[in-house]
Amino acid sequence: VGYNDETIHSLLDHIRTWAIVTNKEKMEAKAHFEAPWSDAPDQHITAFARQLDKRERDCLRINATVSDSDKVDRFVSSMYDSTLFEAKFLEEWEASVDQSWTV
Repeated sequence: VGYNDETIHSLLDHIRTWAIVTNKEKMEAKAHFEAPWSDAPDQHITAFARQLDKRERDCLRINATVSDSDKVDRFVSSMYDSTLFEAKFLEEWEASVDQSWTV
């Protein structure tokens, strides 16, 4: 039928071009992006990093703007909130030149 070489993702992306994404939906996606680190205290920080990557992709799919800077800010803020990391470690990281998104 003409869709043999398409993936599920490419078909969904194509279907998304037919629908209008409302401002409300974009704000909901951003709110989900801003959701805190898991309520499960034993979730590893790298799992949260992967969650942020996925949430960023979800936002980008509907043109809800989220930058790498937003992602880093959310990540570090969650680290402070968790109290699992010493303030000295976090302050040294923030003072460093390379604050890249590599976990």
